[in-house]
Amino acid sequence: MGKKESRSKKGDDGKESKEKKTKKSISKESALNSILKNLSAEILKRSEDKSSGRWVKLGSERPSPRAHSSFTRIQGELVVMFGGEFFDGIEVSLYNDTFLYNLVTHEWMKLDSPSNPLPRCSHQALYYDNRIYIFGGEFNTVDQFRHFNDIYYLCLTTLRWNLLNVTGTVPTPRSGHRMALWNDYWVLFGGFHDNGKECSYYNDLYYFDMKKFKWNKVNQTMFSNSLPDPRAGCVLLPLNDSKHLLMHGGFSKKDTGKNVSGTSYQDTWLIDMNSVLTNNANILVWSKVQSPKNADLSFATGISYLSEKDLGIVFGGVSDVDEGLSMKSTFTNKCYKLNLNQRKYNPIEIGCNDIDLEDIGGLSLSKTAPTPRMNANVALYNNVFYVYGGIVEIKTVEVTLSDMWALDLQRDEWMCIDAGFENHKMFADRLELEESEDSEDELSIDSDDSESLTDSDEYDELDEDSGSKDDSSMEE
Repeated sequence: MGKKESRSKKGDDGKESKEKKTKKSISKESALNSILKNLSAEILKRSEDKSSGRWVKLGSERPSPRAHSSFTRIQGELVVMFGGEFFDGIEVSLYNDTFLYNLVTHEWMKLDSPSNPLPRCSHQALYYDNRIYIFGGEFNTVDQFRHFNDIYYLCLTTLRWNLLNVTGTVPTPRSGHRMALWNDYWVLFGGFHDNGKECSYYNDLYYFDMKKFKWNKVNQTMFSNSLPDPRAGCVLLPLNDSKHLLMHGGFSKKDTGKNVSGTSYQDTWLIDMNSVLTNNANILVWSKVQSPKNADLSFATGISYLSEKDLGIVFGGVSDVDEGLSMKSTFTNKCYKLNLNQRKYNPIEIGCNDIDLEDIGGLSLSKTAPTPRMNANVALYNNVFYVYGGIVEIKTVEVTLSDMWALDLQRDEWMCIDAGFENHKMFADRLELEESEDSEDELSIDSDDSESLTDSDEYDELDEDSGSKDDSSMEE
């Protein structure tokens, strides 16, 4: 799982240590507030320039590696990417830059504009009426979070970002939520909020009127025992029957103070949108249904998905198994077509595989298919499915990918468009350091066990050829 969701907190003994922890938490929060205050002031000052923005060609360059950004197709072959984060093992970098990618020419352009939102990741994005809208997300350091509940929009005519003034019952700040467009309503479900002391998951339901810019909360209080469990990172898609949204999977975590336990959900629910719009608290809008057929949906976390008309596509994900003292993660690059009318998955047989990253030497690089990953950016155009970036984890090392792949849905064949940055050397150094630390731990635990002292070569350096054009380089 990602660093944001895999942290465990150690308990403190005694009043003095608790006071120190409280003071330290307040100090970190003050530092985060100061960072955001300075960023807000800088953004406000720049926005005084009322000139329009412009797209600037990057030539042979590309965006820096990042995860949990939004990747939104607008007109034809054009995709807009905003925000995201990058974790280098020590610090987290947050972005508020905007890029335009051409799925046909494979060219990147960067937006040069005087106005931008605050940097963020794990937000949701939507293309509607010549605008890109984003909602929520978070600004975070390694151990501090600030969640958002604002809506910004990018006008694709003036190429300026603006804060949208909204009315109604605004959702609480959150990340990991999922949103889907149904007619002229942007529907929100779930997500989480982490205040540094505890992490809360949601199962609330809202819809945003795209014409009136008004939030509405769906009151289901009297049906509390008939609702999905609180969760983040689920699949939320509109069905082709013009009546329902489909919600599947997701995850939640519980911190007991001594360890963190997680739950991956396999259930599937329908949301009756006609009932939602009645705003009648006496009507249950949720109904639990049989999960889609013909699919191994155990990879319910970090799935990437999209839909177009009656076709849905699901790609990648990770499965975590609690083995007592550690969490074992298995990533996949499996890809499924989802018939939205029949709610039936059809696996795309292209030699995809699952990889247990505790059992291989470093990062397995492939010339024929994307490396297994979670939280990849995806797009669909002209019957070609595109996968960009994402995250894999090897032990506790988080590796951010920046490769681009295309899957022709008629030929069921992957093609590597861009192998991404050659940043594998940095990750290889971190893996080598962790292996060394593990060896020292084993030595201190059992100095008489000769097998524990043997270098198993579990994490060899990554292939020196992995940066070639044909090789691949992985937000509630």
